[in-house]
Amino acid sequence: NLESAATARHIHEHADVANRIQIVIDQTDRVIPRLSKQFNVDSFDFIFIDHHKEAYLSDFKLLENVGLIKHGTMIVADNIIYPGASDYVNYVRNNLYYTSTFHESTLEYDKNIRDGVEVSIQQ
Repeated sequence: NLESAATARHIHEHADVANRIQIVIDQTDRVIPRLSKQFNVDSFDFIFIDHHKEAYLSDFKLLENVGLIKHGTMIVADNIIYPGASDYVNYVRNNLYYTSTFHESTLEYDKNIRDGVEVSIQQ
């Protein structure tokens, strides 16, 4: 959304990296297929997934299908326990192309709620 993009833009400027980052505001199912051609992206070394939990798996598979995940790509998926992304977790943990490790933590705003990230590397 526009408000989140404005916040991100401010952070990028403060960190003096705004000239190296382009913010794209759109739905992931429309953006991911365009990344290669529109932004000259061959693949990613690192992917951080932290959006609508029900879209983790479909967006991940879309990244695979368009070839943006390569050997050695590290994928970090946040909030896999709460609110959870069990279909995504089952997919990467049971896929021979990935090694995955769960790193437990708690929610940043409630230390009583168990959560964590799943770190996967494409083999």
